[in-house]
Amino acid sequence: MVRNKVLNEVLDAFSGADGAAGMEGILKVIQGLKQKQKALADDKSEDSTA
Repeated sequence: MVRNKVLNEVLDAFSGADGAAGMEGILKVIQGLKQKQKALADDKSEDSTA
């Protein structure tokens, strides 16, 4: 279940890379995933303090 969610997020990130080629495209994908992960972590920390 979690595995499928992660795979879908990675696929979404690659499809959103605007066809940037090579290393630049991969770095864009990684940055996007990191931002998404940070946003999710921020949401969870807000939930636990509320």
